[in-house]
Amino acid sequence: VGVNTAAIKNPPLITELMTLFGRQCVVVAIDAKRNYELKENVNIFLEDDKKFWFEVFIFGGKQGTGIDVITWAKEAEKLGAGEILL
Repeated sequence: VGVNTAAIKNPPLITELMTLFGRQCVVVAIDAKRNYELKENVNIFLEDDKKFWFEVFIFGGKQGTGIDVITWAKEAEKLGAGEILL
């Protein structure tokens, strides 16, 4: 079972799916885009002297969430995701 936007909107859904189908069947897909507008509590990367972070997007990559990709991937794994599709 693959989820993306639904998992962002309702994180406990990941645990519900894990309980129903098993961890190995739960895939959390993450749409990520670089964001050059730095903020606190995000994982900063540096390339060609430019700092950026990766933001989670939903609705097919159309809407930013302000959520750091690495933070969300770790949370999804804690909630029961068996795989992360990035």
